[in-house]
Amino acid sequence: MEAKEAVGGLGRQDEGIARNRSDRERSLDAMRTLESTAGRAAQGRDEEWRAALLSAIAELERAIEDQRASYAEPTSLMAQIGRDQPHLRTWVRQLHHRWDDLARETSQLRERMGAADSWSTADVREQLRWLMNALHHHRAREADIVFAALGVDLGADEV
Repeated sequence: MEAKEAVGGLGRQDEGIARNRSDRERSLDAMRTLESTAGRAAQGRDEEWRAALLSAIAELERAIEDQRASYAEPTSLMAQIGRDQPHLRTWVRQLHHRWDDLARETSQLRERMGAADSWSTADVREQLRWLMNALHHHRAREADIVFAALGVDLGADEV
């Protein structure tokens, strides 16, 4: 029976890792779409540009919510790291809180852009630049935690 439980545990762990990878890929795709859309010409096409941005932000918002939901699952990679690596638990918790903040910022940006006459192209691009930088930083911190949990130093020279 113990062997079966161990195998079942590995299956859940693999599931958590696969879901984490899928969520990260979906959010990265949404980030790329938003960055590409924000970089398009807006002058003379303000409403078309704004509509495309609203769609891209909504896509990113859904991806962030999906990833946020998977964070809450006990089988998620970050939950497993927090549980199995006590020295990383605080970092994992901080990432969860930061992800909540980023989800809120994304929603607020979409709401501000949806409000008529409350935006300018330059201001929106600056807010998007800040959001994208924060999301890229968050993804890098996630990777740092995963590699720390694995005890891997990718920058180390092999002897």
